[in-house]
Amino acid sequence: MGCRRVAAITDLVRVSLEPVAGSLVIGRSQPGRGAWLCAHSPSCLEEALRHRAFDRALRTTCSPAQLADLASLLPTTS
Repeated sequence: MGCRRVAAITDLVRVSLEPVAGSLVIGRSQPGRGAWLCAHSPSCLEEALRHRAFDRALRTTCSPAQLADLASLLPTTS
């Protein structure tokens, strides 16, 4: 989503909005709309944040706190 690179599903992580708590969660089996990011790629997350891609992909407004929590959940090394 952030870097728009085409990759195998094993190289991606899915981010979705948890409906009850309203927090962003990582998991391929989570229900609802989701956004795919490159796993182990901080630059992909940075691009997505810069272009406000989560707001468009999830069709909601993500708060800065939600996005900061998401950054701490994402894997950073391979």
